[in-house]
Amino acid sequence: MSTTLPGRTGAALLGIGLALVAPAYPQETVFQADYTVQTPGSAPNADVGAMEVWTGPPGETPWGTGGILSLDGIPGSPKQALVLSDAQPGEGPVLHLNVPDFFTQTTPDLAGVVRIRFSVPVGGKYIGVIFMGGYWRDSAATLRLADGKAQFFGVEEGNDAFRDIARYETNQWIDLKVVFDFANNSYDAWWNGENVAKGVPWVSRASNEPWILIQADNSDFPRTGEPVLHVASAEVSLVKKSPLK
Repeated sequence: MSTTLPGRTGAALLGIGLALVAPAYPQETVFQADYTVQTPGSAPNADVGAMEVWTGPPGETPWGTGGILSLDGIPGSPKQALVLSDAQPGEGPVLHLNVPDFFTQTTPDLAGVVRIRFSVPVGGKYIGVIFMGGYWRDSAATLRLADGKAQFFGVEEGNDAFRDIARYETNQWIDLKVVFDFANNSYDAWWNGENVAKGVPWVSRASNEPWILIQADNSDFPRTGEPVLHVASAEVSLVKKSPLK
């Protein structure tokens, strides 16, 4: 499915009274889902693309994550989200977004954009993970939510490392945007509109897994049956780089 980004209008006027108008740039939507408007109690689905939910039972593949994933009402606004509830220590549901041919793009004038709106409804000890293009060292980028801190995963001098980019509070809605530069194998990131990472190298330049995983709980903290992550929406798209940048 293809749509078009709104055109940007330049306000600079020339001496002869003409305005410069920037052209619109094409966008190809790879995945899109707005869980705030889907039917409560129904199976969550993608508006564009495909998705899966991994809930176990524990011990089965893939991952045997356990837990519950449902479209439910939540306090505040939005009034509904995709609610991911824990199963038992070390096991929580996973939202699997299929993004074929996304991380293997080689066209130099294309960029990839991932947008996810979410909140963490539990306080105290917590670890959630968003894997993009692979697990940990095999990923293009991995974001960890840990005890109120958002951290990007990386490897420094051969060792696993986490770099803090922001803090979050319980029930605070977060708009995460990650823009992947396929030509340079790097990414920029925005956290509620603030540019918190720029030109960060991919964790693995060989990253090629055709998915993004949102894992609700990756910890050993006991939260059995408790909601641990709310996801309002997710969108993955390919855009043509702006020549104005």
